[in-house]
Amino acid sequence: MNNVTPFPRKDTSVYTVEQLAAMGDDEFNRLVTDNLKATMRWKSPFQQDAVVRRTLLSLVAKLHATDATLRIQAEDPTVSVERYESAQSFRRHLLAAVDVTERRASFLIPRAAREASEWKTLLHEVLDELVDTEFDDVLDEFDIPFADGMSLRMWRDARIVKDPSRAVPVKELAA
Repeated sequence: MNNVTPFPRKDTSVYTVEQLAAMGDDEFNRLVTDNLKATMRWKSPFQQDAVVRRTLLSLVAKLHATDATLRIQAEDPTVSVERYESAQSFRRHLLAAVDVTERRASFLIPRAAREASEWKTLLHEVLDELVDTEFDDVLDEFDIPFADGMSLRMWRDARIVKDPSRAVPVKELAA
C-alpha cells in the first residue's frame, strides 16, 4: 500500500492564537487543512476561543470544495480508483475535524444562549401543533421562561410580525 499522502503534513502547533487571528484568509485556510490531526486537537491553537469559529468556517469551505472535487472525479474515467478513494478518505477525516470543531465552538457559546435557543426550537414546534386547534387556548396560559410576562400567543404574534410567512394559513370553508 502506498504511504504517500497527497496532502502536506505540517506542525501547525507552532503558531500562536494571535498569529492565526492576524493571518489573511488564504494562509489561514491553507494551514487549517495542512494537518487536520493537529488542527482538531483540543489544545490546538485552531481550537481556541479567538479563532475556533474561523477554523470551522474554513473546514466547512474545504468540505464543500472536496465534495465538488469528488463529484467531478466520480464522473472522470481518467481518475484512478486509488486517487478517488484517497479523496474520500480525506473527506471522512475532514468531516471528523468539522465535527470536533463544531462541538468546540458550541461548547464556547454561553449556557444561557444555548438554553434560549433550545427553548425557541421547542416553542416553534409547540406553536405549529397548537395553533388553530381545540387546544389553542393553551397559548394564553403558557408563559415563556426566557421572556418575562410574555405568553406563547404574544410570542407567536411577534413572530408573525417579524416574518409574515410564519402565519398559519386561514382555512377556507367550502361553498
